[in-house]
Amino acid sequence: MGIDLYCPREILPTEKQIKERALNELDKNPSGSAASKVSEILNLSHELHRPSGAEQPDVSHAKKKRRERSEAHSIIKGKPPTTSNQKDLHFSVNFYFLDKRLAILEEVMRGETPSDRKKSSDLMSNVLSALSIGLKSYSFEGENISWPVAKEFSMIGDQASAARQMLFGFIKRKSHQNEFANLLVFAETISGFYLKTEKGVIVRDYFNQEEKFYLTVTHTLQSMIDRPQLKKDVWQQLQPLRGRLISD
Repeated sequence: MGIDLYCPREILPTEKQIKERALNELDKNPSGSAASKVSEILNLSHELHRPSGAEQPDVSHAKKKRRERSEAHSIIKGKPPTTSNQKDLHFSVNFYFLDKRLAILEEVMRGETPSDRKKSSDLMSNVLSALSIGLKSYSFEGENISWPVAKEFSMIGDQASAARQMLFGFIKRKSHQNEFANLLVFAETISGFYLKTEKGVIVRDYFNQEEKFYLTVTHTLQSMIDRPQLKKDVWQQLQPLRGRLISD
């Protein structure tokens, strides 16, 4: 004796019908809650009508590549990458106090190898030599700080503001301890924290009225290693600093 199984089948709405429903929801109430509901409906449409067995694209990888291309383009054009409200904001910086004339804040590459560190240190030595800084007494043993400082901080909504406050507090403390006259910043991710804009023009060298030291912001050492054409721009950006160091 056989048993016949009955499986009820529900006819799913077409993708067109689902989208029409979404638009009707938005027409009825164009509020934030309705917009959120519309987003859920459209996401549901995408899930229901995806071909079976279809592989999902690696969205995170694609986004990362687009971000890297955008940042590289921004660096070459002299525009800082934005840091506002980044949910995945990560950076690591080294602070070096050389003497009363100069301190350095160096943003370092994530996943840096000993070989990468040596290349960056060698390039920094060359930059400082060009700035007429004697290197015999400097060991380049920096103090490192990173963001996020703890896992809980990665859940903060406006990470850029929190990270900026943390970094500014660190530099303020170092300024009070060491009383340096100039701070040279090699930055990429954090460049937006320090660059100023006056009449639509990016200002990379200026006097910090609150802390009473000069700030000079230029590209990271790693970006110069990866894109040697940046070295000419960096040299031009460092001229005001060089002039102050020579006159001291």
